[in-house]
Amino acid sequence: MVKVGVLVGSLSRQAYSLRLAQYLATRLPEVEMLQLDYSELPFYNPDLERTEPPMEWTAFREAVRQIDGFLIVMPEYNLSIPAALKNALDVISVPAPALPVQGKPALAITDSSGSRGGMLANVHLHQVLQALGFAVLPAYVTIGKVSEVFMGDELTDEFEVQLLDEQLQKFKTALTQFTRSQAKQMAFQESFSLTKERLTLLEDRKPLGYADLRRTTGHLEINHVIVQPDQRGKGVARRIMVLLLAIAEETSLTVIPHCSYAQAFIDHHFEYQPLLAN
Repeated sequence: MVKVGVLVGSLSRQAYSLRLAQYLATRLPEVEMLQLDYSELPFYNPDLERTEPPMEWTAFREAVRQIDGFLIVMPEYNLSIPAALKNALDVISVPAPALPVQGKPALAITDSSGSRGGMLANVHLHQVLQALGFAVLPAYVTIGKVSEVFMGDELTDEFEVQLLDEQLQKFKTALTQFTRSQAKQMAFQESFSLTKERLTLLEDRKPLGYADLRRTTGHLEINHVIVQPDQRGKGVARRIMVLLLAIAEETSLTVIPHCSYAQAFIDHHFEYQPLLAN
């Protein structure tokens, strides 16, 4: 499942930014939303990079590397980014050049009690995220008079609901493109053999498993995905599916999954559902 890291810009448990982030998670059930806790990160000091970086930095950077995209929801503090969030972004800005967020989609949303919804902070946040290598969605999404548009945990303003849903769909599209691109790069590093009727995944020339196929005009039919008994439980079937779907996309074929595992895999990974035959 695609993983989205959620960064909430306020440390307050009563923050509307937290309430808004939790609401947005319910509007995008296809992805796994993981709130990233940065509250205990030591202040960034480049001197500490010269010895052994703090354990908290290392753990936070590694968590960020495992994420496919980011949802950032923050209030406007003095026309800018809250200090704790800015510190978290500074921590993940190194080590260069292997930035852990390079090319990953990000949706940035600000809120405020005023009518402008933190627009100046939103522009500032976009600048910082772009500098770090995020693929930031270009819209400046702001929620003004935030305390007036919530009733409990529900957003009641229909205009704001429509605006946010539109941006979430664009975010979902960006996630789809990014995750499929990354998976394709990794898949084509696999060792495999391919005929018209079978794809076999290999390791040291040894078959780990295979998929029985049928290619028709414009379609790739997946009939069975079989894993060798001694390789079960090692993620082989997943690797076969990712490779098959990468090949289908690369050759402009749509997919017909007759195999129950293949169907379940695609059902569980929304990013591959556009490859299904109508």
